[in-house]
Amino acid sequence: MSSEVPEGWRSVTLGDLIRLEYGRALSTLAREPGNIPVYGSNGVCGQHSTALVNQRGVVVGRKGTAGSVTVTSGPFWPIDTTYFVVPRVQCDFDWLAATLEHARLPKLIEATGVPGLNRDKAYLEPVLLPPLDEQRRIAEVLRSMDEASRNAKEVSSMEARLGDSLVGSLFTGAGVSHDLRETELGVLPSHWSVKEWGSLCSMVGVGIASSATHAYSPEGIPLIRNQNILFGSLDLTDLLRVTPQYDEQYASKRLQAGDVITMRTGYPGRSAVVPPELGGCQTFTTLISRPKQDLVLPSYLCGWINSERGKREVLRLQAGGAQQNLNAGSLRHLLVPVPPAAEQVEIVASIESFERGRTMDQSLATVRTAIRDELLSGRVRVPA
Repeated sequence: MSSEVPEGWRSVTLGDLIRLEYGRALSTLAREPGNIPVYGSNGVCGQHSTALVNQRGVVVGRKGTAGSVTVTSGPFWPIDTTYFVVPRVQCDFDWLAATLEHARLPKLIEATGVPGLNRDKAYLEPVLLPPLDEQRRIAEVLRSMDEASRNAKEVSSMEARLGDSLVGSLFTGAGVSHDLRETELGVLPSHWSVKEWGSLCSMVGVGIASSATHAYSPEGIPLIRNQNILFGSLDLTDLLRVTPQYDEQYASKRLQAGDVITMRTGYPGRSAVVPPELGGCQTFTTLISRPKQDLVLPSYLCGWINSERGKREVLRLQAGGAQQNLNAGSLRHLLVPVPPAAEQVEIVASIESFERGRTMDQSLATVRTAIRDELLSGRVRVPA
């Protein structure tokens, strides 16, 4: 936060503004039919007949996605992996939620068995407090941007559904004028092969363990987590780091440019390719695959597992599992259709052209974050 306090504003701490109260456990079996949303650290996770908080509010992730911020639309039930916010002063809820996002609470998480947000540490975070009327003006600007983002996402979602269908067809050899044959993955061009993921990679392993939370360091080695992995790309806006000493302990797990990193939980199978600038960094509990590039392009392998057909193969590997989890042993047996190198290049080029059409909502989110930070720092003021 800037050391300058805008005229009419006050420098305070989060503890001056709010209390973070514990949510209450509510198992799936204990929930009764109703229309009250139940919130976990990732947002709405069910419904119940009664509310724990009988008004609109703000939910902050305590465990799991620690530090996440969600504004509710009315009464709600926050479960025990969350905090709910009780203001100590009168303030606009949307401004308050933006301020909590601006405070970057995920960077405060600490090792307590499961990564969690310590509220006493959160209370010490410095923030700027504008007058209530200016809070409302800031909130109105951000709501307008959120509305634009929602509209863009609706358009993007429709395009994505069409794109997913078209991308999926690329992995069937659609349009290729060759003989076809029946394979384990359905009908494919006869000159394509079907290989197991593990045979196409020189290594399939797991990143560093969750105990890494005690080794976070502002200036350390970049650490890629699940929340940084998008379908086919990486979001590095909230990248954590670990100390060089901790990194040295796990030198064998360092990523190389061209590695494919894959989520084990949350969205099992979601993958991205490590770009050159992140070679040498670490990854947090995700799966690491090192493609044999004389056999398969990393971007092709990533495109396959992220496609609708690839996702179905991931689900097949998980059949009968107690939870949504993809382990290294299962990933090694994932079936992959493998065309010749020249066709892999063409398929990757087609996928990249589809992906460029999906970036509008991501760009808006980046712009929204930049504008939010300018408004909440007082560097840009919203006139009355």
